Amino acid sequence: EFTKNGPARMRMTREQEATHAKLWNQQDWEQHTRRDRWLQVLLTWPWSKLARGVAPTVALLMGWSVVVFQQKLKITANGLGFLASPIGLLLAFRVNSCVSRFHAARETWGKMIFHARDVASTLSASPDVDDATRAYACRCLVAFAWCAKAAAAYDAPEALKPVLDALLPGESDDVLHARKPALA
Repeated sequence: EFTKNGPARMRMTREQEATHAKLWNQQDWEQHTRRDRWLQVLLTWPWSKLARGVAPTVALLMGWSVVVFQQKLKITANGLGFLASPIGLLLAFRVNSCVSRFHAARETWGKMIFHARDVASTLSASPDVDDATRAYACRCLVAFAWCAKAAAAYDAPEALKPVLDALLPGESDDVLHARKPALA
C-alpha cells in the first residue's frame, strides 16, 4: 500500500490519495471505514496533495496569528463580522459550482438515454433496415449502456466480460481492451 519516496518519507499511491476525484464503490467505502485507516492517514498526511495544497494558507494564517499575539492586537466582534460576508460568499460560489457540475452530469446522462431510445425506436420503425442489422445495432446500444454504467461506477472492465460475451460474441475482448470501453 505504501511506496518509498526518499529515506523517511512515505506516501500513498495515487489511487488511494485522490479520493475526491472518483466515484466510490462498495470496496472504497469498506476501506474508508476501516479502524486502522486513521493510523495510515496520520503517517502519510504531511506528503499528501491536500497538505501541500493548504500548507501556504495555513502558514500565512499561522504567521498572522503570531503577529497578532506578539503585538497584542485586539480584534472586535465587528472586525470578525466583516470577514463573515466574504467567507459566506466564497462558500456559496463553491456550493454553486458543485451543484452546476452535478446538474451538467445529470443533463448529459439524460441526453444519452434520450438519444439511445431515439435510435432504438428509429431502428424498430424503419422498414429499410434488415432484421440482422437491427438486432446487432440494438445489442450495441445495450452494450453501450452497460459500459457507461460500469464507467460511471468505476467498476473493473473485467466485470463486463460475461455481459459483453452474451451481447457481442467475438467482439467483447476488443471492447474491453479499448481505452474507453463505453466508446469502443
